[in-house]
Amino acid sequence: NQTFRFVSAMISIIVLFQIGARANFAALLVAFSVYYIFFDRKLIIILLFLGTSFYFIFNEQIAEFFVDNTSRVLELIDLENSTSWQNRKIIRDIAIDQIARNPFFGDFGGNFEYDPDNKGGYSHDILSAYVTYGLIGFATYFYLVISPIVTIFGKNSKFDQETKKLILLICAFTAFAVFTAKAVF
Repeated sequence: NQTFRFVSAMISIIVLFQIGARANFAALLVAFSVYYIFFDRKLIIILLFLGTSFYFIFNEQIAEFFVDNTSRVLELIDLENSTSWQNRKIIRDIAIDQIARNPFFGDFGGNFEYDPDNKGGYSHDILSAYVTYGLIGFATYFYLVISPIVTIFGKNSKFDQETKKLILLICAFTAFAVFTAKAVF
């Protein structure tokens, strides 16, 4: 059962790498890391040891792979040279300015000011909720993202261990994606 989970995780990571899904790739790595830190620390230590050993043994082959590979996921290694990341930083700054101008009500439709055709001209993270729906909408969205994690670890939690593992995995993925790369809409 644990072997199946591990193999499934590795296949998912490989597929996301190959298709270039940067945000989902990073979110899945974070989610699996959180999962294993909470529920299987021994395995994470083994994986770190094997990964480090693998890197030192196959260092030249790994370097060649990164040079020859065109997966967009590799942009995560060098964000300063990623045009997508740089554009998102500009858009995030615009979103912060929009929030500062109207912190309580937000700036519904404010993304059209930056990009009239609305082709990605919005903050690609949780700030999109604040810009679009204001403080109350942002707080509600934030609560919806975080509340399942609080619920599963609360005193009155009635979930069995397997359900807690699944909820934590989903919540870690969702929280990372929402806070870093996924808009509210």
